[in-house]
Amino acid sequence: MTITQCGKDIPPEKLALHQARCSRCGGKPPHPPGSRHLPDYFSGQEAVDIIATADAWHWKVLFWVLWETGARIGEALRLKRKDFLPDQHLLGIETEKRADHYYGLLPVSSDLCDELVGYIGALPARQQFLFPYTVDGATKALKRTAVRTGITRPIRTHMWRHALGKRLARELQLPELDALNIIRQQLRHKGWRSVRVYVEVTPRDAAEQVRRVLEA
Repeated sequence: MTITQCGKDIPPEKLALHQARCSRCGGKPPHPPGSRHLPDYFSGQEAVDIIATADAWHWKVLFWVLWETGARIGEALRLKRKDFLPDQHLLGIETEKRADHYYGLLPVSSDLCDELVGYIGALPARQQFLFPYTVDGATKALKRTAVRTGITRPIRTHMWRHALGKRLARELQLPELDALNIIRQQLRHKGWRSVRVYVEVTPRDAAEQVRRVLEA
C-alpha cells in the first residue's frame, strides 16, 4: 500500500521523511493527499542578489550561467572551454535527460559573455572544464549564498531552471503557444507536458499580482 503525495506514490514508512524534506512544498507538512506542487523558483531580484553576493568568482559565474541558460546543474558542471562561443554569444549545452543527448546552442547576454571571457581567461591553461566542482559543492554554495541574501525557504539548484521558464513565460510578448515553444527549445524539453507548468499560476504568483494591484 502506498500514499500519494506530491504526485508520487510513497510507502507509509517513508512518508514522514518525505514531508520533512520536500522542498517543493516549502518543508511545511502535512501535504494535501494527492497534491501536485508547482515548481518554486527565484524571482528576478533574488537571482540578482544571489549572483552579486556569491563568495567566489566561480560561483558567481556558475549561478549567472544557470540563470540565463536554464541548464541543469549537472549540465553546467560539464561545460568546457570549447562550449563557449564568445563571438556568437552562445553556450553549447548537452542535455543530460534526453536519450539523444541533444546538444543545444543557447544565447547568453553580452554582460555574461564578457564575464565568461574574463573568467575563462583567468583559468589555468590546462583546465578544460569551466566549473570543476561537484553537484553537492555547488548546492551548498548556493544555499550559503541564499541565506546571506535573506532567503529562508528550502533551496535547490533546479530553481534556476524554473526561474528562467517563469521569466520567459512572463516577458515574451507572444501568443501562448509561441511562447511555450520558445521555452521548450531554450530548456531543451522534448515534449510539451513539462513546459506548461511555467504558465500555470502558483499561490505566490497570485499573491504578487494581487499585492501589485492593491499597492497601485
